[in-house]
Amino acid sequence: MFHRYGYRAGLRQVTLEVSLAFDLPPRLNLSRLDQWLEHAFDAHTPSLASVWAAAGKAPAQHVACAQLLLRVLALYQMLCRASNLPCLEPGRIDRLQAQGSRWQARLWLPALQNLPPTAFQNLARHALRLARTLLQTPITTDNQQALYQAINEKIVDPAKALLPGGHAIHLIIEQAFRAGIPFEYLGTGLLQLGWGNKAQVTLRSASHADSAVGARICSDKLHTANLLRQAGFPVPEHELIQSTEGALAAAERLGWPVVVKPANRERGEGVTINLRDSRALLAAITAAQAFSPRVLVEQQVSGTCHRLLIVGHHLLYASRRDPKSVTGDGQHTVRQLVDHANAAEQALPPWRRKKAFPLDALALDCLAKAGLAPGDTPATGQMVPLRPFTSAEWGGSAEDISDHVHPDNIALARSAAQVLGLTVAGIDLITHDIHRPWHETGAMINEVNFTPYLGGALPEARALAYVHTLLPDGGRLPIHAVLGSGDLWPHARALQQQLLAQGQAAHLCSTQTVETPAGQALPLACHGLFQRSIALLRRREVQALIVVLDSPEWLETGLPLDRIDALHLVGDVSTPPLQTLLALLTPHCHTIFGGAATSH
Repeated sequence: MFHRYGYRAGLRQVTLEVSLAFDLPPRLNLSRLDQWLEHAFDAHTPSLASVWAAAGKAPAQHVACAQLLLRVLALYQMLCRASNLPCLEPGRIDRLQAQGSRWQARLWLPALQNLPPTAFQNLARHALRLARTLLQTPITTDNQQALYQAINEKIVDPAKALLPGGHAIHLIIEQAFRAGIPFEYLGTGLLQLGWGNKAQVTLRSASHADSAVGARICSDKLHTANLLRQAGFPVPEHELIQSTEGALAAAERLGWPVVVKPANRERGEGVTINLRDSRALLAAITAAQAFSPRVLVEQQVSGTCHRLLIVGHHLLYASRRDPKSVTGDGQHTVRQLVDHANAAEQALPPWRRKKAFPLDALALDCLAKAGLAPGDTPATGQMVPLRPFTSAEWGGSAEDISDHVHPDNIALARSAAQVLGLTVAGIDLITHDIHRPWHETGAMINEVNFTPYLGGALPEARALAYVHTLLPDGGRLPIHAVLGSGDLWPHARALQQQLLAQGQAAHLCSTQTVETPAGQALPLACHGLFQRSIALLRRREVQALIVVLDSPEWLETGLPLDRIDALHLVGDVSTPPLQTLLALLTPHCHTIFGGAATSH
């Protein structure tokens, strides 16, 4: 049974109601289940009282059942996170009752709007089945690996397909949650942060304030470089080739070594560097043409690639991007270091593993160019490259160097983003020394990335800075609600005038009516208090909102928002329906006026 997505039980993430029916195992070995949670899944159970309001007065058998559900909620949260579906709170047990030998539970599960409710119901059912399996399964290395594989193939991989760009969305939602910024998933990778005229809509890391023209330019390396070159930015020389003969001639003109890359691909796809002869060049062109018919031969620039992430004309962070590698310890050979690195990854759940550390032909070539072989023992701290550069296909590492970037390099990246009309941009600067200005080191802008990757070296404080930069005032609108007996509309209008005198132009919303701050009716093609409230929070002209609670609809739907600044009680609110609605509202209200209520 499903209700629509809504806020309930004081949770700050939107929830979905899910019902589970199950038998209680005859032997409830919760200590084994807790071992699995902690050692195999890095999941920890909250206190029972925090997820079940009735914990202190329930019969013993109900408490035993709730203890199992507590672990189910922890597993549900783990499965969501493994699937890149944000689950920022453990959920709640709303109702628990015995029906003969069976138990029936109603849970409020953190979820995302505009995804199929069945996805979250299935994850809850998987969590219940997994809990029962873990109760019966000794925790051994073989059992652990078998469960990891089954969970990844049957649960995590299918669930990941629900959310395009899931990792980036998860990161942004998590930071918005910590910053107290309201969020709503809109579908197809789009996320709304904030409400009304303070809202920002993002596509992974990109903002709706980014220029659509700039985004299109960035999708083509040739056009990007030409535009930047004409604006006086340092970019490598390159040529768009039409034939193999033309490619060889271009390489001679540019000077060996050269780089070959598709003109309109990102993420390092189809790129080959350090090409020094015609045979390698032709093989690289064939590889690039597998991704695009338009191929560039480019001057190779010496130095290390640094990613400068610009958000709102500020440097959010900078990282040095190193290729996939292992680090010497002065004791183990390259082959042993690779084996140890892969063994450490294999011990993790598949959804937390990094890309494998290869020792294939390309890795051997990278080693040879670094003067190493698999049997050599690198010095302590020596980086041992296994790939020529970092890419989405191969992985790599990144070191936060945000505090070491020369101001001229920051200004260069900021200006490049502005030329392309991008609020959020990843500028890849190749330089030998990020501490020195670009015009002294021969540094070059290699690429400008629309929707740059968030993560890697991005520290927590800088991730928070991303959402704070996009929404410096927190993205929230003043929200008021009016609840009580009699005609509530005059009280709402009087409140609207009070707010207007304070400089807050508030829309009014009830089950049947919406009015602008000017008192004009605002027709909406949706019905009911829940949908009308959602619609107004989406609209850019809305600066504040007064909701008239003239029906008990929210008892069925949950709340359309996570916080109400002020709840105004009118007349007699002692009737059971109003008391039930008041109980739903109270955990989400900052202040309550009127009646016998107190401030929170």
